[in-house]
Amino acid sequence: MTPGGMGMAVVLDATRKITGIFTDGDLRRALERLGDLRATPVSAVMTRHPRSIGSRRLLVKRWK
Repeated sequence: MTPGGMGMAVVLDATRKITGIFTDGDLRRALERLGDLRATPVSAVMTRHPRSIGSRRLLVKRWK
């Protein structure tokens, strides 16, 4: 996550379908709750069903 400068990683299943995302926030919360994460699968702490928008949508709504 950090080397790519993204703050998150997309989690894919065996068929390359998106099953969730793992964010810096997910990591921080998991460390606070569990401490040692070496035996914890990412599926246990990732964000499932993340919100998404189309590539042509505006990221920020314009105010009138």
